[in-house]
Amino acid sequence: MPSYAVYRPEEPILKPRNPVACSPPLKKGGAHVKTEKRKRQMQKRELKTELAAIKSKGRCDFHSGLCF
Repeated sequence: MPSYAVYRPEEPILKPRNPVACSPPLKKGGAHVKTEKRKRQMQKRELKTELAAIKSKGRCDFHSGLCF
């Protein structure tokens, strides 16, 4: 057993992180907002379902573009 005192810090000293090595996708962060692409896709789906509902309710003349 050594006769000298061993220094043991209560909190380990951490090396600073390398700012260059941070992952770029993790820096994007921010509010969860739907992208423009997602908004267009949703509008397109809604239009298709509306047209399908109109088509199923009545007869449609696709040559003239009119639905009765």
